[in-house]
Amino acid sequence: MKPKQTSFPAPEVKAKRRTEHGGVLSLSSRKTRRPLNSKRPVHLVLRSDLARGKRSLFKNKRLVLQFLRKYSKMFGVRVYEIAVCGNHLHGVVRCSDRTRLQNFFRVFAGQVAQEILRMHPLQRGEEKAFRGGTHPKSQKSFWSLLAYTRIVAWGRDFENVIAYVFRNTLETLKLIEYTRTTRRIFSGIPGA
Repeated sequence: MKPKQTSFPAPEVKAKRRTEHGGVLSLSSRKTRRPLNSKRPVHLVLRSDLARGKRSLFKNKRLVLQFLRKYSKMFGVRVYEIAVCGNHLHGVVRCSDRTRLQNFFRVFAGQVAQEILRMHPLQRGEEKAFRGGTHPKSQKSFWSLLAYTRIVAWGRDFENVIAYVFRNTLETLKLIEYTRTTRRIFSGIPGA
């Protein structure tokens, strides 16, 4: 009788780790934990349908940058690059503590929205941005969607994101012509 070889269990395949959260991704899924890595930077995108005309983020750039400096210092967040565009902003940031980074996202976005709406309140008949969902609270927000974040790998990925954010700044200043990108998952901005 020949001895039978024992079969070894198949090697476990690691589940693909999520690196993105928020933006249009948040519309299709219930509350999931935002993936963050304290050793890697994050590409952050905030978008507002209300940021037009006098409420434009670009026209309120000084205010946005003031809050960015204040809260990045308060929460220990390092800002590598920022682009304040008309109705959205891009940033590349990193923090060594998950909770502090999440608090930074929440407080920074909240303060920018509150101050812009305080200076330029909605006029009668003007609706707030629609975030999706049926709950009335979902329909009363300056920001159109949850903050989009993507964990960025060091090296080529990091350099590409920094270049992308810088390019957004140049396009906003009309120093270079706007070119549509193929990736549209960033917070639902067509071509962003």
